[in-house]
Amino acid sequence: MKINYWLIYLFCLILFACTKDEIKINEPLPLSSSFQKNIGGSSDDIANSIVIKDDTLYILGQSKSFNDADGDHYLIKLNKSGDVIFEKTYGGNLTEEGIKITTTGDGNLILIGTTESSGNGQKDIHVLKINTNGIVLWEKSFGGALDDTPIDIIETGNSEFCIAATTESFGAGSRDIYLIRIDQNGNLISQSTFGV
Repeated sequence: MKINYWLIYLFCLILFACTKDEIKINEPLPLSSSFQKNIGGSSDDIANSIVIKDDTLYILGQSKSFNDADGDHYLIKLNKSGDVIFEKTYGGNLTEEGIKITTTGDGNLILIGTTESSGNGQKDIHVLKINTNGIVLWEKSFGGALDDTPIDIIETGNSEFCIAATTESFGAGSRDIYLIRIDQNGNLISQSTFGV
């Protein structure tokens, strides 16, 4: 059995880049009661990620109900009773999809997803930093001429962000692991690909 040392290296790099505060196991949700809500519009709306911050829930996904029938990033903020505080969409004229949301050390939120409206190619990695009111502080796109898709993002101990993605634009094969490091303002620090 062939061991892919690059995958082990990547796993260790991401694992040890996390701070202790980022690893939370069995943290109870501060929900006041059980609730069931139907949120969205008349077309397809999906949820891909959820995070809790300051007793509120943030859900990220894609909406085809509002603004763009091709799909936009869709962010919903709920209080602990399940009431909608706000719903927001982000994106351009083509297709966007929100994939992962996480909190940041400075009290804001980072959204990652895909975009076909901006960037360099068919589908690029779209990163947005927003405040807790959903206002965009900055947004960046990363990728090449083909499809590039983010999977996860972490904030490292030195306040950088590390994005794990797949790429068809770079690397040795038709699809490779794509690791991107950015600073607090979304500026690219480094990018690497892994695969054979």
